[in-house]
Amino acid sequence: MIAKTATRIALLTVGLAAVLTAPAAAQTGDCAPRDSILGKLQHAFNEKTVNVGVTAKGELLEVLVAPSGSWTVLISIPGGPTCVASHGDGWRAIEVNPEEHVSAPATAWDPGERAALVH
Repeated sequence: MIAKTATRIALLTVGLAAVLTAPAAAQTGDCAPRDSILGKLQHAFNEKTVNVGVTAKGELLEVLVAPSGSWTVLISIPGGPTCVASHGDGWRAIEVNPEEHVSAPATAWDPGERAALVH
């Protein structure tokens, strides 16, 4: 487990010297060009993108998962680097019934409303 984490950290620090700014959620220092990170996660951990979304700041958020259950969350800054926001093991998919799942249109997104719900 320690060796796996050390390998992941070593692989993802490529390009760190070139990155001077990173999103607050990803200031771990694990930033590099997106294609480089995706390739390394695929090769080293067999992780593939399973979900994507756009943050309120316009960043691309991706969840990558491997059949083994390892996972990584990436945040890509438009025109900038991709950074590892978090990673771990034990990912489990949850089935969503589309008839019960209601999503608001993208134009209805208000970060203040989300913050009010969780506080």
